Amino acid sequence: MPTTDGNGASPTATGNAPELDVTSLTEEQIETHPHVQELRKKYSAAHSGMDSANLTKKQLEAENARLRVLAGEEAENEEEPKPSFVTKEELTSTLWETQNAIDVELYGDEDYRKELDRGVPKDIALQYAKLRFQKNPNSAQVMRQQAMASQGSTSTRDLSDVEITDEDREDMKKWGYSEKALLRQKKLKASRV
Repeated sequence: MPTTDGNGASPTATGNAPELDVTSLTEEQIETHPHVQELRKKYSAAHSGMDSANLTKKQLEAENARLRVLAGEEAENEEEPKPSFVTKEELTSTLWETQNAIDVELYGDEDYRKELDRGVPKDIALQYAKLRFQKNPNSAQVMRQQAMASQGSTSTRDLSDVEITDEDREDMKKWGYSEKALLRQKKLKASRV
């Protein structure tokens, strides 16, 4: 006795072929099946429809606000709600500011601020500020550089008045140079200090 489905008709009586074992099909056969292709088209159309509906909603809100202003109704001074997420631009800007905070503090002069107001990108304006700083150092910077560059004196004795010591005499004998050569070297050493 043949089995019947819910309608009372047997599968062979309605002309349906017996069901295939889906696990035996390859992925390529599944992908190329007309039913799967039709489902993919519907899915794609639904998503593109949603995208266009979102865009249209934004356009309608903008048009509604414009028409309210034209009609004389005061537009509500509501601030746009900030999104609860951080945008890529905000994240990039914050990252750049933290990485270059010291440089901006050192080199950020009023010309740097003017360049930013004119629309020059931050990194380029900072490079210009660094170049200006190197080109025109202020007096405090020059004095600081000179103080850092000058060598401190390690000896407080005046070498021009120093006589030849016993140690110098031993060195003269050991290395074979004269008193005249020793005094000449001491004078040169004194002139360098």
